[in-house]
Amino acid sequence: VTLSISSDYGYHFVQWNDGNTDNPRTIVLTQDTTFTAEFAVDKSGVCGDENLLRWEYADDGVLTISGEGSLKSNYTFGVEAPTGMQSLVVSEGVTAIGDSAFTGKPLTSINLPLSLKTIGKQAFSNNNVLKQITIPNGVSSIGEGAFENSNRLQEIVLGESVETIGVRVFNNCPYIITIHAQMEYPPVINASVFANCGDLSGIDCYVQQSSLAFYKKTNVWKSFNLIAGEKLFSIVATPYNTLYGTVSGSGAYAAGVEITLVATPKAGYHFTCWNDGNTDNPRTITVAYDASYTAI
Repeated sequence: VTLSISSDYGYHFVQWNDGNTDNPRTIVLTQDTTFTAEFAVDKSGVCGDENLLRWEYADDGVLTISGEGSLKSNYTFGVEAPTGMQSLVVSEGVTAIGDSAFTGKPLTSINLPLSLKTIGKQAFSNNNVLKQITIPNGVSSIGEGAFENSNRLQEIVLGESVETIGVRVFNNCPYIITIHAQMEYPPVINASVFANCGDLSGIDCYVQQSSLAFYKKTNVWKSFNLIAGEKLFSIVATPYNTLYGTVSGSGAYAAGVEITLVATPKAGYHFTCWNDGNTDNPRTITVAYDASYTAI
């Protein structure tokens, strides 16, 4: 007799109750027997338009999207896999995030690639834990309500290529403190973009020196506390113990700048990881806030 197992979407076959992993499985009957198939939740799979992208969910709550293509029409990652995700990493090659892709997901961090061109409607809305978001320089369009109701959001970096910001993108984000508007010319926006964000004059908006005059003449933008120049962030990179080695990369940098951290071990020692678990060395980071990195 041949036993065959079909997994529902979001799950995969692991083994039979006796440890056998064959599927299909051929048995010879000699007595009454019960076989139980064991399943597990998928932690990786394909997604995106034409399934050109791949998703992978790690036990630490990090969901990674990789490949080359758009995440517009298919952003279902399985039955249970994404429910506990805390961080999102979108790798280089992904060009679009679709409508409502991550709405309501409690993401503490969102890392978007330079290859990204568009962010869809309500893509990251209703997030009650996110404090900072960097829109990469490649993004030209942010859809309606993309970050609406992100009621812990404090800092926003808008990349230099942003041309279109839909209505209510940052509506009801009452704790915004700082905006870095890196666009040379301010895009024309509706007042609803920053509705229910409190008094806009109390929000510092950093713009290029050469662009200050344009922002001062543009509706909504002129309501912010406009500051010419960049706010610099402190990046501190240190070794766990100076006897073990040295680390380079410390300094003051503008938001959106990519810098490289390098850990150089002394003789008799080797680099293991950074204090946040990352094992890259050299390691490239995008500056978005004051941060400290320790090499172990």
